[in-house]
Amino acid sequence: MNISILTYYEIVSGLKHRDAHQQMATFLAFSSQSNIVPLTEPSVMLAAHIYADLRAAGMPLDDIDLLIAGSALVNDWILVTHNTKHFERIEGLQLMRGADLYGLWLLGRRSQNHAYAPADRRWLTARGRQDAVVLGVPC
Repeated sequence: MNISILTYYEIVSGLKHRDAHQQMATFLAFSSQSNIVPLTEPSVMLAAHIYADLRAAGMPLDDIDLLIAGSALVNDWILVTHNTKHFERIEGLQLMRGADLYGLWLLGRRSQNHAYAPADRRWLTARGRQDAVVLGVPC
């Protein structure tokens, strides 16, 4: 699994702000088994192109979401989010609902005798939003 450095920041900063120790531990366990993906020049250039197109069409997205989408597209990854409607504006971007991915991860953890309670998935919406994004299921 790959997680954008931007997603990592959004989740960690939200959990720190809320002083959510149990959710932080769950997220850190999840992210320790993942590859934290930095921004690259190709992903930034693609995100800038998408930004210009969407803005010209009157459908802008915020910069962090565009950068995450650019990384997913450049690497041919599925972008996992609770907010598929938000990202559907981006042509060619493959999406999966976040809860679906969490269920797959949870099953994998259970098979290793590490079951997490379903409530622990709240780290996916660390900032109280439904658009926390995890990258990286290869297409």
